[in-house]
Amino acid sequence: MIHTSVQKRRLLREGQILDEALAIIAETGLGGLTVARLSKRMGWTVGAMYRYFSGKDQLIAALNARVLVAWTVRIDTLLTEHPTASARERLVAVMDVWIDLAHERPAEFGLISLTLADPRHLVQDVADAVHVPAMLGLLTRVSDLLRAAAQSGELTASDDAFRRALQLVFACHGVLQLRKLERFDAALFDTRALARRTVQDLLTAWQTP
Repeated sequence: MIHTSVQKRRLLREGQILDEALAIIAETGLGGLTVARLSKRMGWTVGAMYRYFSGKDQLIAALNARVLVAWTVRIDTLLTEHPTASARERLVAVMDVWIDLAHERPAEFGLISLTLADPRHLVQDVADAVHVPAMLGLLTRVSDLLRAAAQSGELTASDDAFRRALQLVFACHGVLQLRKLERFDAALFDTRALARRTVQDLLTAWQTP
């Protein structure tokens, strides 16, 4: 897609807005993010902010979509760079990207946890339409690899690879949310190691006897 100079400036400004919104969330939590606070931080009027985002829900959805799309691009790059690896090896590598996200970009990971894993309805349906497709795209890549692993005989056959993808991604995601406990016992609550173990345990449970 070719962007005009006006579109490029708008995309740049939207990126700056999202960076500041994420900084506020990291400092104060999701509840601290308001259009008024963000506008003040940017040195804008509230009216100027509404030219870019209609409200907090759209901001949150855009932040989630940006993180999920960036993760998907990182996965696609990884898969392109290792075309001869087995499907199982590629699955492990893909899940390592998710594990790395939790440790390298905790604010983004925490936001995804709040809006996609929390049972409370935090984002309006109109905003859901922005980040849900991004999550589905991510899960589709994992399910495609699971299907390929079954076809190659590395895993048992399944008529629902997408269900397995949900189990794999969100079992790993759940373990990663224990990071706060690491300060009490870093060895016992080593979430990076626990998440990798969870991935291996599930893949072993699904592997061909």
